[in-house]
Amino acid sequence: MDWVNYKQTIDRTDVGSFAQEMLARLPAGRTLWLVYRNGYPGFGGDCGYLYSWLNLLRPSGETVVGANGHFYEFENLVRFPN
Repeated sequence: MDWVNYKQTIDRTDVGSFAQEMLARLPAGRTLWLVYRNGYPGFGGDCGYLYSWLNLLRPSGETVVGANGHFYEFENLVRFPN
């Protein structure tokens, strides 16, 4: 992750295209892991939109850890197996 100018990079990125590219770059038989929090400050709904796209393109996603308030940042961890 390149944290330099990441908000500007996210603002310029089409979420649907990004999701498709990530899945296309994933080697066969590999798992994609997504850590996200919908509505994270400064990002609006982009994280939730990414989850929605990945779930649409790979509906076998499984939430491994839900944002339940037991952890510092309250993120979700989702596994998208191939």
